[in-house]
Amino acid sequence: MVNPLGRDLLGVIEAERRRGVRGIHSQRISRRAELRRARGVAILAGARRRHLARLVRVADPLIVPAGRQLARQGDPARQFVLILEGSFEATNGSGARVLRTGDHFGLDELVAGAPSDETVTALTASEVLVLGRRETLGLMFAVPRLAGRMLEGCAARRRPWPAFVR
Repeated sequence: MVNPLGRDLLGVIEAERRRGVRGIHSQRISRRAELRRARGVAILAGARRRHLARLVRVADPLIVPAGRQLARQGDPARQFVLILEGSFEATNGSGARVLRTGDHFGLDELVAGAPSDETVTALTASEVLVLGRRETLGLMFAVPRLAGRMLEGCAARRRPWPAFVR
């Protein structure tokens, strides 16, 4: 089986499809359903419908089987992943945490051009939206209001704001 680490996730999917390997696959559900589910992602809460529509248009919806690793600590960050349904385990040198429906990973490292700081593995079969670096940065430049929400979400995850600032 092809190791997806160190390569673009979408490129791995295409290579596996050509070889006949089962695993991660793309699935297009209705845009309306994707919009509704994207609205449930915490980092996009309160975003305008047209901004979400633009995000859904450039993102690739994928179904990820349980046990599949999407990111490895120390490897270059190549995608921003929004979890629409399912759960993932994110581990690093200091411990582990569970990412659930409505969470995301990869944005802060992708924007900074830094290596991934966590190894992320699917605990259950999951549905995600994946944006590559070009799509993510293009979306952020085209829709600054959405970019602000996304960056606030990253900052809050890294260092929660004191209650009086909120």
